Amino acid sequence: MSATKFTIKRIGILNRFYTQSAVGQLLADQLENLNPSSVLDLGAGEGSLSVSIAGRWPLADYVTVDKDLICASKLTDNLSKAGVKKHTHYTADVLDSSLDLVSKHGLFDLAVCNPPFFKPPRHPEFYNILSDASLLDSVSDYDVTAELVFLAQNLNMLKHGGTIALITPDGMMTGKKTIALRRALIRQHRIETVIQLPNNAFKDTDAYCFILILKKGFGATKKIQLLEYNKVSGLSNPIYIDGVDGECRLDYDFHLAQKSIDKDAITLRQLGAEIRRGSLGTVEARSKQFPIFHTTNYNQCRVCFEGDLPSDLNKKIVIAEQGDILVARVDRNFHKKVAIVERGRAVITDCIYRVRVAKRFQEAVFDALRSPSGEAVMKAVSKGVSARLLGKADFLDLPLESKRLLLVSKEILQEGKSFPLLL
Repeated sequence: MSATKFTIKRIGILNRFYTQSAVGQLLADQLENLNPSSVLDLGAGEGSLSVSIAGRWPLADYVTVDKDLICASKLTDNLSKAGVKKHTHYTADVLDSSLDLVSKHGLFDLAVCNPPFFKPPRHPEFYNILSDASLLDSVSDYDVTAELVFLAQNLNMLKHGGTIALITPDGMMTGKKTIALRRALIRQHRIETVIQLPNNAFKDTDAYCFILILKKGFGATKKIQLLEYNKVSGLSNPIYIDGVDGECRLDYDFHLAQKSIDKDAITLRQLGAEIRRGSLGTVEARSKQFPIFHTTNYNQCRVCFEGDLPSDLNKKIVIAEQGDILVARVDRNFHKKVAIVERGRAVITDCIYRVRVAKRFQEAVFDALRSPSGEAVMKAVSKGVSARLLGKADFLDLPLESKRLLLVSKEILQEGKSFPLLL
């Protein structure tokens, strides 16, 4: 796949990641037990990751690749200043399946990589790269991203037992569509550490990213160390999860919240809750004169709607009424936006979930969602770049802790009923 027959313009914020030195040093610090003789950096840019590695192992043989002609001289200069004596650079596209470094340099001991995050046009040769890395069966045609191809290229060029330290997007570590990918990595290799980075770890973007560290070919993974990095407090204390639990998600926040949840916590699914997403778009909502509830209307946690709704509303329009709990579906601070309807009716926008539970559960569920633990678990299961998104399935399976909710649930069980309860 030559550059002449396959060209990509990498535009947009998510494709302009510049690894900051603190992140590069953090990555290098997690590799202290290694002693690599060869280091690979695909998509090296100006060498921020390689320079951090070189501070520890300047005598290794460094091979770097980047398609940007402009960064080549700066990259070489930076590695030279870091004390590297053996360095070979290639101006090439990592997405090109004809990229052949192994025949010239052999398989590598260590690969570090900060790939671009974007979805390239589908190309048959991507599947050859993924197949060689035994990842083809774990992705669909619609989920082949640049970062996935970069990961596969690194695996293909690494020795058995070699180490990859890769910066990944949120979706690769937490998304439902990437469960099969995480399963393949966990079962074929040994994932040692996953570090959750803050959402401003890179310039010009609020994207959540992670550092993934794995050893090739040492699967199946038994235990995975999860860490969180904060610019002020540094690295968190580690938590450890079983490999099988990592198939679901690999983010520190999620598993920390799971570990703190009481075993008697109850989910909305168990309560037989009905969750409906609003159907009115934000732009359309601005032109309406009847009562509408949007993410900007959470000035009170108990809301009353004044005015009547038109009698000719489309039946597909989602309406909130007394007893309904309204939770922001997407927002930077969605986990703090929970309200209950005390009076009246209003149309909700598509940024809002309407949660409807049996009357005896309404106040208990409302309290549980607004509690510190409720906010924490909602935030932990969310996904997204700047504005966070709460998925419906994650919401239904959200474990809720509340003494009030537990008491009501015990009453239900004493009545001889079982979960899930239905409205």
